[in-house]
Amino acid sequence: MNNGLYALDRSGQSFANYFQIEQVLYDSRSKYQKITVFDTADCGRILMLDDFFNVSTPMEAFYHEPMSHVPLGLAGRRRNVLIIGGGDFGVARHVVKHKDVEQLTLCEMDGQVLDVCREFFPDWAACEKDPRMQVRVGDGAAYLKDCPPHSLDALIIDSTDPFFNASVLVTEDFYNAAYRALQPEGVLIQIVADYYFYKKIWPDVLSVIKGHFPACRPLFFYVPFYVLGSWGLLLAGKNREQLRSEKITREYLDSIGGVETLTPEIVAGAFSLPPYIRNELKDFL
Repeated sequence: MNNGLYALDRSGQSFANYFQIEQVLYDSRSKYQKITVFDTADCGRILMLDDFFNVSTPMEAFYHEPMSHVPLGLAGRRRNVLIIGGGDFGVARHVVKHKDVEQLTLCEMDGQVLDVCREFFPDWAACEKDPRMQVRVGDGAAYLKDCPPHSLDALIIDSTDPFFNASVLVTEDFYNAAYRALQPEGVLIQIVADYYFYKKIWPDVLSVIKGHFPACRPLFFYVPFYVLGSWGLLLAGKNREQLRSEKITREYLDSIGGVETLTPEIVAGAFSLPPYIRNELKDFL
């Protein structure tokens, strides 16, 4: 029986999605943020951070597959991968599907998020048992600075929205460290934002990252329950030839196994910006 509880996921000044809660499983504040987990009748189990929707069980692949399989398909090799954030284990779960990954490090600032997700999202957290994976609790930006030059093949930044608490992840210092740590054919992917409500932050982020990476491009993927159903990611690399959607082939996706939300055509569509976005960002592309 419904208990009359609702969770609002706000965007902008006048818009929100809401979820009708069947049962609250966890609701507490860590050192860094509010963490809430609840079950719904038809949207699965949901994780919210600081009252913003983060992920749900039936829809996780729509976000986690692009964050993992796209950069790994574009990188020159896939031996050493670093995830900054990602405390729900969703991206890591998909990265370990790649047999040629030799080392995966997940660096999450909030250890309480890790513990909560181990308890309430155990299917995702099971990837932690993979011997190739190491979980570290701490500052991902500081960890990146200590990475040896050219040691990373892919850097996946799965943080909270970078224009709020994670703003350190869109700074000159951060991108300088990322460029230094990535090997010449390495690829960075980063969550940014919806374009409609957060269009003002896109030029800011692009202007900073372009000072360090000669190749970068926004991608917009369909993600159910995220604001208007579309969410923006940012790819960056050391040369433009790396960031070609044609490299995500049917053969590549089939080799991973169990891919649910991606096809070569869907990836090409994410690379293809609609005219209103392309025109507004033309100075950065």
